[in-house]
Amino acid sequence: MLDEGETDALAALAHFVGSTLLQLLLSMAHATVLGVCCLLLLRVPLAPLARRLAVRELALLLLGGYAFALEPLVQHAVRGSGLEGVLRLEPMLACLTAGALVCNRWEQRRAFAALLRRTMPPVPRRLFNPASAPQAAPQAAPHAAARLHPML
Repeated sequence: MLDEGETDALAALAHFVGSTLLQLLLSMAHATVLGVCCLLLLRVPLAPLARRLAVRELALLLLGGYAFALEPLVQHAVRGSGLEGVLRLEPMLACLTAGALVCNRWEQRRAFAALLRRTMPPVPRRLFNPASAPQAAPQAAPHAAARLHPML
């Protein structure tokens, strides 16, 4: 027989595991939507005027804004339902996973990297697409951290 403290600990563990799985599933669904939108950005042909106006770059920036703006909207939608602490969206995880889908699953690494290069400065670009980071650390890295992590 379990005493009251053990029962409470098991209930807390079950709540933690359940809410974590729910967050992961929601973030993966969000990543899939972001990935499909990125794929459409890369594959839809544009007229010369749209290219000159940087429509793809602007759309990617808007997509990034949507990726992070959805979390507060989710929190607002679940307010008062008892799911405030349970139902969360992880936009960073979704962006990283969407980048992995576009680069690896849908084999658009070069086109996506080129779009990111035209759109973002180097730090966020490497954050959202770790595949664009160098694969090996430089030989004469000035800091130990730079030798350990290729993105530094």
